This record gives sequence, structure tokens and C-alpha cells, in this order.
Amino acid sequence: MINEGLYPPAPDLRAKETQDLSDGELLSIIKNGIRFTGMPGWGGTDEENWALVLFVRHLPHLSPEEQRLMGEVN
Repeated sequence: MINEGLYPPAPDLRAKETQDLSDGELLSIIKNGIRFTGMPGWGGTDEENWALVLFVRHLPHLSPEEQRLMGEVN
């Protein structure tokens, strides 16, 4: 729902274009956001942000059970 009306729209974090980014690029985006888009920076500690990088890396490989659990939360 949040993505509706954003321009440019939020990317699919499982997409090749996102997965091809380096870990450092992902970390920078998570921490600082992307200027002139709907992607804010989230701040957070380095430990939290590196955990998010690992999470983004895992997204293309979610098991059906993980997808179900994420659906319950979202």
C-alpha cells in the first residue's frame, strides 16, 4: 500500500537489479535513502543495517514457510 503513488515506485528487492548491487551499496541505501525518491534513510546502527543487507540478500530464496510468516506480519 505504501508503494502506491510513489514515483519512482519502490523496486522489487528480489529483482536482479537490486541483487546485483554490492553489499556496500545496499548498506548506503538502507542508511541514507535515495535522494529525490520515496526511499528514506532509516538510520539505525551498523549492526542493524548489516542485518538488513543480509535480509535483502535472502529475499530471493525465501521458503514457502518464510513467505507465509511474512504474509501474516504484513
